[in-house]
Amino acid sequence: MTRLQKTILIFCILKASLFSAPEEAFIELEMKGQKNEFYRVLIDDETEEIYIGVAEFIDFTKIDGLRFDRKRRRIKGVLDAEKEVDIRIPQSSSIELDDDIFIKLKDLQQYFYIPNYQWDDERYILTLFPDFKTPREYSLELNNQRTRLAVAKKEEALEEGGEYIFNKKQLLSPGMVKFIYSNTDIEKNDYSFDIDYGTELLYGEFEVTQKIYPKSELDYIRLRYKEVFGEYYLTFGDFYLESDSIFDAERNLRGVSFSKNEYYGIRVDNRTVIEGEAQNASLVELYRNGSLDDFEIPTGNRFRFIPLNMSSLDSYTIKIYYRDGRVEVKDIYVLGNQNILNKGENDFVIQGGRGNDEKKNQYLAKYKYGLTENLTTTIGTSFLENRDSIKYEVLEGGLAYRFGLEKYPTLISGTLLEELNSESQGFKGVLEQKLPWDSNLIVRYEDYNKEISDRLRKDYSYNIDLSKSFRRFTSSIGYFN
Repeated sequence: MTRLQKTILIFCILKASLFSAPEEAFIELEMKGQKNEFYRVLIDDETEEIYIGVAEFIDFTKIDGLRFDRKRRRIKGVLDAEKEVDIRIPQSSSIELDDDIFIKLKDLQQYFYIPNYQWDDERYILTLFPDFKTPREYSLELNNQRTRLAVAKKEEALEEGGEYIFNKKQLLSPGMVKFIYSNTDIEKNDYSFDIDYGTELLYGEFEVTQKIYPKSELDYIRLRYKEVFGEYYLTFGDFYLESDSIFDAERNLRGVSFSKNEYYGIRVDNRTVIEGEAQNASLVELYRNGSLDDFEIPTGNRFRFIPLNMSSLDSYTIKIYYRDGRVEVKDIYVLGNQNILNKGENDFVIQGGRGNDEKKNQYLAKYKYGLTENLTTTIGTSFLENRDSIKYEVLEGGLAYRFGLEKYPTLISGTLLEELNSESQGFKGVLEQKLPWDSNLIVRYEDYNKEISDRLRKDYSYNIDLSKSFRRFTSSIGYFN
């Protein structure tokens, strides 16, 4: 064998041993409601083969009846009441590390009765669909049985005593009072004192926050009737105005609101800002298409997110964790995104109130209707005022049309804004195209009327943005004028 042949042979051996070995990675593993967002696996970059650690998987399943003898490379035990496991892992198809033995995903399916799985290689999410009952399922079934039994016994006792109550809401309840003391500077003794109170009032949810010291003022008050009228909220007190950001009217108001949307986003230049109120919340999470996108520990009672490249073709929700243990999940509505309604479906909002900070009166009403499955129309009127006392009296009408492939749709929307004071018009247009590989192309154009053009010192603006989600990250490239 020549020296060149020996060199090539040594290079091939080194390449096979150094560059072909699977590398450690962290994915999100889901199985029948059980989830681990930072689950360790091995992934072969060349073959895209996934290796799962046996000991770590057994810990993830929380099945007490399974035993793993690492020295003998043996898995033995019961998965549930019907399925047993007794497997010896061959060395040829596994990778042994210091703390575990990793097997291929297809072997995991065979050993643990997992006929199907779903792998998202963009976001690194592996979902398993096993053919056995998990301890979590048994626990849920047991809790449901206990709950039904307890409810049945309670209802039976109430019926016998003639005290059976059908209505859950109350005209008035004692409620809960919370005293809040905070000190931002111990040396200077810079402290404040607030009182929070929540109760059921007139069959609605009533919340109030009163500042006591260093100055006394009403910080927050709201009486809300939750989904009394279908999906709509009737709110008396503090709420957010659902107005376009180009009118620069104050959005934190105190008045009356009738709308589906408690939390929503607005577009400011090329960004989307999602903001809202979360009284007594310890954590607020933002989800994009079901995956966690951002989170925030609220300062005071307000939260604020600025997600990148928000599209009408994406769905966003927030999850609020309250200090009393409640968890609330809400869909996000983005002003400026023309979402398509189903045929015959309608949506409307009526709001009126006074700004909490600038004390300006704001009023608006909008109505949307689904003409077809892919065509939605919008009409509305607004009477707004900004901090400089510039008033906007606006009529608007818009259309949104969706066409193209079901998997890669195209959405075109346009809104005409008629300014009644100056008899000038403005226009907003958006084109959104869903592309392969989890990519989006968004083109926006805004042509301003006289009042807005003078204030912004520009006649129009446009931007083009191409974005792509890569695993847990989002990247974009674009141009904004």
